[in-house]
Amino acid sequence: MEPLLNSLVELGGNITSVHMNGKAPFINWGGYIGGEYEIEGNISSQFITAILFAVPLAKKSTTVKIKGEILSLSYIRQALEVLAIAGIKFKHNENFSQITVFPGEYSPAEYIITGDYTSCSYLVAVATLFPCDLTLKNINSKSLQGEQAILAFVEEMGVEVIRNDQKKRN
Repeated sequence: MEPLLNSLVELGGNITSVHMNGKAPFINWGGYIGGEYEIEGNISSQFITAILFAVPLAKKSTTVKIKGEILSLSYIRQALEVLAIAGIKFKHNENFSQITVFPGEYSPAEYIITGDYTSCSYLVAVATLFPCDLTLKNINSKSLQGEQAILAFVEEMGVEVIRNDQKKRN
């Protein structure tokens, strides 16, 4: 948590530990100024996405520069998708190493949270071992979740995957 807290404070945030011990839970009082900020791409995507969700409340635009290899790009793309649905404006370069988020207010929006491909991947892997039909419900075949690659992987192994009705046969 320390890298995230340091990042938010560096962006002008006023964050306090509820128990005054430097550990969760925290209260984020806001106060973000904006500007330019650099963060390593190999750090948890949760830190990067937390920053992306906080900075629309900054006084001015915030440019987040992600240095090095971005390990969890799919999660960053998902965060940007949610920001767009909530009415937050941003721009990014082709490889997402530089993302500028503009100040704005979140607008209420309806967003359907689909099933988690990570959790499903274990079931898919086991299903490849036995002749069976496996139906995965609430899984979006157009999801930005990187873990959906498991379906292409098992297809390469010869497993028939039917995406239109979210049913996989083996």
